[in-house]
Amino acid sequence: MGAGAVHVAENKVALEKTGGSLWRNRSFLLLWVATICSGFAISMYMITESWYVIKALGLHASLGMVMMATTVPRILFMMVGGVIADRFRRSTIMAVSDGTRALLVIAMVAILLFDYLNIWMLTFFALGFGVLDAFFWPAQSSLLPRIVSKEKLTRANAVIQMTMQSSMMIAPMLAGMTMVIGYETSFLSIAAVLLLAVVALLFIKEKETDEQESHVAAGKTSVWKDMKEGWSYVRTSSFLLTLMGIAMVVNLFFSGALMMGVPLIVDLFLAGDALDLSYMESALAGGMLIGAVVVGGLNIRKKRGLIAMGLMVTLGMWLICLSQIDALWQGILLLSIMGASLAFIDIPIMSLLMEKTEEDKIGRVMGMVVTASMGLKPLSFAMISILLSVGVSLRLILTGCGLAVMLFALYMIIKKRKLILTVD
Repeated sequence: MGAGAVHVAENKVALEKTGGSLWRNRSFLLLWVATICSGFAISMYMITESWYVIKALGLHASLGMVMMATTVPRILFMMVGGVIADRFRRSTIMAVSDGTRALLVIAMVAILLFDYLNIWMLTFFALGFGVLDAFFWPAQSSLLPRIVSKEKLTRANAVIQMTMQSSMMIAPMLAGMTMVIGYETSFLSIAAVLLLAVVALLFIKEKETDEQESHVAAGKTSVWKDMKEGWSYVRTSSFLLTLMGIAMVVNLFFSGALMMGVPLIVDLFLAGDALDLSYMESALAGGMLIGAVVVGGLNIRKKRGLIAMGLMVTLGMWLICLSQIDALWQGILLLSIMGASLAFIDIPIMSLLMEKTEEDKIGRVMGMVVTASMGLKPLSFAMISILLSVGVSLRLILTGCGLAVMLFALYMIIKKRKLILTVD
């Protein structure tokens, strides 16, 4: 491609980014579609995987091991994924990740047809999904501010979250219905949706950052050096360090417990089936959708740290209530409220993160933030699995996790009020 053609393409990307309605930005629309499809597929995969372990294999305590296999590679490779996102085209990284995941799921179907999909094979595929996730999400998070102006970032984040949660609300229901037909049908549906995401990603136009251009010009630079540079940048920001600390506590005692707890609640407390599980998961996504709609309308700009801590107190309380349910409608109601609260925490904070981070470092920063947020989930899964295996009740485990979240949030509000008020 000649220099003139390159400049024309870059000017077109810049015009899409800065001018007109968000809905006239072609690259944003394609990213929107790809994110919906990817979220849809991942939600279906996690539910199908969880229910296969619980029902087809009958291995309740092993569910934590499989979920750890999905999350541990994210932790190990997410920072590398952030470096790669700062070096190469983010849309291409995302397309390769989704395409490879589609192939993995198709391979799972082939093995399942021969009745060889045991806990060890499932763990192997979960590892593959986790590694590919580690490259997908830093690229996705750092691509949005490259194709949308800062003034539209909060609204763009809200739109993506709204539609992704809509898809994730439908996905559990579809997973439940397809699992009634057979696990093969559910996995093949996941592969088809991932391939749709790949098609959308291949048509996104994005301008290279200075970091990407310098990397191409230099031929190669040290991944380790880039990671150290990213960490040095994060260390200078009290906002980023505070956010990482909060994320680690939330994921150890709330998100990890919720991810593993919901399928077990359906099976142990409610004696439910795959459709009941889909209703519970859809309720969480539906709550996040409603919360995202409200956040997009309010466009929250002030006291975001204080709001997040206040809502964390309520999240701990709702988790304790969830541990005591004995009816499906109670779980649906509580998960809907939790989902709305999570949207009020996530969207404003993530938008602020994108606004305050330098463009050439955003891939690494997002990689570190996601690593911090996911870093303790495997420990959460392992902790719950061990406690279950030695006879501790799920109700007591979830109650303890809820109390830990409440106490941490209250400590931050009372003792670190000045610090969290700077998260604005």
